[in-house]
Amino acid sequence: MNKKSILTNSFMKDFIKLTKREQKQVIKAIKLMESNIKHSSLNCHKVDNTPYHEVYSNMDVRIIFELSSDFYVLYRVGHHDILDKL
Repeated sequence: MNKKSILTNSFMKDFIKLTKREQKQVIKAIKLMESNIKHSSLNCHKVDNTPYHEVYSNMDVRIIFELSSDFYVLYRVGHHDILDKL
């Protein structure tokens, strides 16, 4: 079963700061998350000492989210230092 994503305001604020190329990569990663969260290119894993998980949209840009049984709640997106903003 495919899960849907819920985009928070903080995610959208981060998203518009990305380059157009990075935005396209993020959209592609979200679609992949929704269809197959275990895909190796996403490198999905839990962020230590937080309730969050992260996936990679490229080698530098991460998507920070929480898992739910029915959907993903996307909180932040950005370069590797986005973890410092949690």
